[in-house]
Formats: sequence, structure tokens, C-alpha cells
Amino acid sequence: MTSEYDLDDYKISSLVDNMYNDFPCNMIDFKRHLQPDKALNKKITMGAEGRPIKSEYFNGSDKVAIIYFTFQEDANSGLVTDRKEELVYIKNDDTEGPRILIKHKIYDLTTVGDGVLAMEERVMGRTTIINEMKATILAILQTNNPTFTTIQCIGLVKPFWDENDQELRDFIDLGTSGFKDAVVAVDLNTTSYTWLSYLAAPGVTTKDYIIGKLTY
Repeated sequence: MTSEYDLDDYKISSLVDNMYNDFPCNMIDFKRHLQPDKALNKKITMGAEGRPIKSEYFNGSDKVAIIYFTFQEDANSGLVTDRKEELVYIKNDDTEGPRILIKHKIYDLTTVGDGVLAMEERVMGRTTIINEMKATILAILQTNNPTFTTIQCIGLVKPFWDENDQELRDFIDLGTSGFKDAVVAVDLNTTSYTWLSYLAAPGVTTKDYIIGKLTY
């Protein structure tokens, strides 16, 4: 294979279709260039701010590649100013090879186009935060109510989401603190949402968990 380094030393080499053997390593597409009977599973690790940290690619349980994501942001607005994606192949001895830059985007926030893209990136990030939070809360409810179905757990928490629907939308679209402020103000001794007292982790209530997810 054509490469900055010999891919024969790397696990991905045994998975690439022969017709793509001469492709540069940074041009290998994990969906299109593997052997017909091969497909990689992907595991994404997200950061607290809703941005990806890395995507790990597995052949069964065997890790063969990683894409690392690096972001820089404007100190005042929190909008992204620089995004990099770097591909790393895993060697046959399970160590990581050198990083290969596969994507790099610099955002000029003084231009309309990049400003819109940066704002959309934050909306997607905050959407990820809320979706992950809702899924985790459902898991907490099911752990504390083992006889409940998923539908019952959804029904238990739905009034809370409905009550805070506008604050949730404002958080996602604008990054406002209204939803976090509403959760902070909840008195666990008097609230009708008793599940907010459930432990999400030792010493951490579900209320604490929500506040933590909204603080980044």
C-alpha cells in the first residue's frame, strides 16, 4: 500500500479490498474500501461540551483505527474556531501509529458563512448533551424501578420535559441558562419529581447529574 509508512505493520491492511491496495492511507474509507465481507463497528467518545473526542473503529472486538478530534474555540462566545480530525491506525502489536491529518477546518467568525457553521456546530453539540442526558435519566429510572417498562419510565419523566420545554429549546438554540437555573431551584424535599433524588452515581443525585451535564 502507498503510505507515509508501511500499512503491512497495521491491522487495517488485512481488511482493505485488494483493488484499493495502492490508495494513500489517509484516503481509505471504512465504508467503501474494505473487503465485501468486512465492516467496522464504531464507538464515539463525546466530551462534556457535546463535541466528539474520538471515534474508535473495531473489527469485532479488535481495535484497528482511531480518529481523534481537536477543537479550538473563541474564549468569549464558545464558538469553534478550529477543528481537526486525525486518523491513527493500530499496529499489529496494539500500539498506535502516527497521526495523519485527514480534515482541518478554520472558522473565520467575522464572515457570515463560517459564523453560521460555528453556530450550527454549537446547536448540534447542545442537542447531543440533551439527548445523552435524557437517555441516561431513563436508565437511572429503570434501575430504580426495575418492574417499570421503558414506556412507563418515559411517562414518568415526560411532565418534567414538558414543563421545561421552552427552557430546553433555548438552551439548545441559544445556550441560555434557564433550564439549568430551573433545575438548580428544585427543592428535592418538596418536588413532585421524586426521581430527581435517585442516585445517578454514589453521592450524586439525578438533579446533580443534570446540573453537571449543563455545566461545561
